Amino acid sequence: MVMVVVVLASTCGTRPSVTQAEYCEQLSLALCDFFRRCGVADPEASCAAMLTSNTLQAEGTPGCMKDFEPEGAAECLAELRIQSCGVGGPACSPSRRSVEGAPCKLGCGPGLKCSDACGRGTCVPSCSAGTGCAPKGVGEPCQPLQPPGCKTGLRCVANRCAEVPPADQIPCQSGAECPGDARCEGGTATDRRCSFGRGFGSRCDDQNRCLRGLMCSDASDGTCLRIADVGGTCGDSVRCPANTECFGGVCLPRGDAGMPCPCLPELSCVDGVCVLEPRRAEGESCTDEPTSWFQHCGAGLACMPSGDAGGRVCVPFQYVPPTPPSMCP
Repeated sequence: MVMVVVVLASTCGTRPSVTQAEYCEQLSLALCDFFRRCGVADPEASCAAMLTSNTLQAEGTPGCMKDFEPEGAAECLAELRIQSCGVGGPACSPSRRSVEGAPCKLGCGPGLKCSDACGRGTCVPSCSAGTGCAPKGVGEPCQPLQPPGCKTGLRCVANRCAEVPPADQIPCQSGAECPGDARCEGGTATDRRCSFGRGFGSRCDDQNRCLRGLMCSDASDGTCLRIADVGGTCGDSVRCPANTECFGGVCLPRGDAGMPCPCLPELSCVDGVCVLEPRRAEGESCTDEPTSWFQHCGAGLACMPSGDAGGRVCVPFQYVPPTPPSMCP
């Protein structure tokens, strides 16, 4: 098991905080530790494989660096390290949760509310007394479905907040008894357990997903396979992560123009080197089944059906995103 150590920078009289670099370094480890101990991921999968589809996985991704709030991030990381298994993922997005007294444009933490509308104020206690508003910890009294409730990942059992064990240790009769988006699975009523997905080598399809760190070989009738790291060995039972390709039995990043193969989708591999083919002009045929509308056509053009049987041509194309309604004056 990966041991997670979150280094919190603090000074006397101030709340703990983390820099963006510290946050991005620690978040992946904290997430993977949570996924392992709560039965969300395959226990033998690498951390990179677990986070293949997670936007928080690497420094520089939008989920990691956008709207950073140092004190809220430190608080969230600390909570994630000890979070109970009553949910299927992290309780909060560490970069988007503010602590008491901080500007609330990113949203306020548990037990807090914004002092002004539309995120223009600061985070203040959510009830007038100022105490007793925060979610309760393990062993503290609670009332089912009544505020302030238990901390994320805990459940109110016999009017006390209690830890939740890993999914596969929870007997169930229906999915309502399972944490997060886990399902109740099993052959008979006596051996049904909560599950976040099928294990390595199990059958899978678009209705029966695999555990994190695994990939279904076919959406209609497949097998849960392992995901190799970049540079790792690949083959029939081990697939490559996104933006890589199994080339000579090794998962390699897809190269840009002039780089060794394998290549990005819009490039062709010619004599072992990635080559950008000439883009086609308006009206020219693009019937070679491109992997995207824009792969073979020039700027401002897209490969679209021409009306002929199976035919496609490059035509002008412009996407105008819709204007979202404003919630604030």
